[in-house]
Amino acid sequence: AGINNGGGRILSGFASAGLPREVIRAPRPVNQLSISVLENTQGVHEHVEKEKRTPKANQFYRTSEFLLGDKLPPAESNKKSKSSAKKHGGDVGHGFGAGSKVFKNCSALLERLMKHKHGWVFNAPVDVKGLGLHDYFTIIEHPMDLGTIKSALTKNIYKSPREFADDVRLTFHNAMTYNPAGQDVHLMAETLLQIFEERWAVIEADYNRE
Repeated sequence: AGINNGGGRILSGFASAGLPREVIRAPRPVNQLSISVLENTQGVHEHVEKEKRTPKANQFYRTSEFLLGDKLPPAESNKKSKSSAKKHGGDVGHGFGAGSKVFKNCSALLERLMKHKHGWVFNAPVDVKGLGLHDYFTIIEHPMDLGTIKSALTKNIYKSPREFADDVRLTFHNAMTYNPAGQDVHLMAETLLQIFEERWAVIEADYNRE
């Protein structure tokens, strides 16, 4: 998700003083709302439920133009995301079927990322149109998100584990590209990317031994 807060814009749905923006290319807004990332420690599901039932939370998201991805993504963004999932390639591997060990490991890793306290920021396509991020597609050539990756994995679009890994990295690299270092979304993306790389090294090594 992203945010357009007057002079500044943020992506991945997070904008605030303490929180990274999924990419800000314009001057930062003078008044930014500071919130604690720790509020999301209970996981994506609890966070979403809290947002839906707590007037205070809803007021905050309206104020900071924060988006949880509960709105349908614009057709253009969704189309590009799906296209990217198909085009991203790697070496066509052996035995990357739904019943294979490596497939199950990739699915488990993706689930771990999506359920992480920061995962909800990246679980749906950025609402570029809704947030008025007019330069997003100029800066980000291939939008990607964890939800699109999950769909591609389920539909067996990926022909090898490397294609899956490339799209996961793309998701977080996009966030770090559109949001400057030091912003919350940038830091969240770095955190999840590190978790991914550590686990991916084990999965890849195991896969290569087969």
